[in-house]
Amino acid sequence: MRIVICDDEPGYRALLHERILQYGFEQDFEAQIAEYESGGQLIAALDAGERADVYFLDIQMENGADDGIRVAKELRRRGENGLIVYVTSFIDYAQTGYEVKAFRYLLKSQISGSHKPAQDNKANAPACPDKLAEVLSAVRKELFGEEYFSFRINRETLRVEKGKILYLESDKRQIFIYTGDESYCFYGSLDQAQGQLGEGFLRCHRSYLVNLKHIQRYSREQISLKGGAAVPVSRSYAKECMRRLMLEMV
Repeated sequence: MRIVICDDEPGYRALLHERILQYGFEQDFEAQIAEYESGGQLIAALDAGERADVYFLDIQMENGADDGIRVAKELRRRGENGLIVYVTSFIDYAQTGYEVKAFRYLLKSQISGSHKPAQDNKANAPACPDKLAEVLSAVRKELFGEEYFSFRINRETLRVEKGKILYLESDKRQIFIYTGDESYCFYGSLDQAQGQLGEGFLRCHRSYLVNLKHIQRYSREQISLKGGAAVPVSRSYAKECMRRLMLEMV
């Protein structure tokens, strides 16, 4: 896996580099990592042929408050499809990622366990924070294969790739699954489906479960998905739903 880290703080670049290598060692996969200290430096590297499977971009760098955003837009303008993970000290930018199809957000405090790590104190940093491990695990699943959601219809077991599911809808005892191309209906519980689908899916309503990776826009009343589908956000789920979206959108 080719990984690019673009951050103007050497301490964070080194720390993130170290944590990714440690995760790779623990999970037995190889990561090739390149570091860039500015958006301009990364863009120059792209001109020279740099390509990556995933880009860890600091949103706020010295060249401008939205330097990481500018770089992400340039990546997409050039047709680069690598996953973008925004690394930031602030949660305020969470909705911006939808413009460039950002894969995840990672707060810097979730990497180091503190707001501002000292360069000479990396040895005291936590071994591998859960949030970074979650992001890297999600990156690997996205790049190297989807998991499946299984259900039964007329005594047959069907499997659908989780990544293709847009959302699920519950109506009484029936569950409807909608993908970009097909729909399915089976008898079951949305609670049980949520447990099987895992953290990549968000409960926004008593009757709806949406795939985080297909969300394009959201508000406290509605979530819009790829392909034009829209699902409601109920009052009872709105607060937790917004909190999760701000953290994940991640």
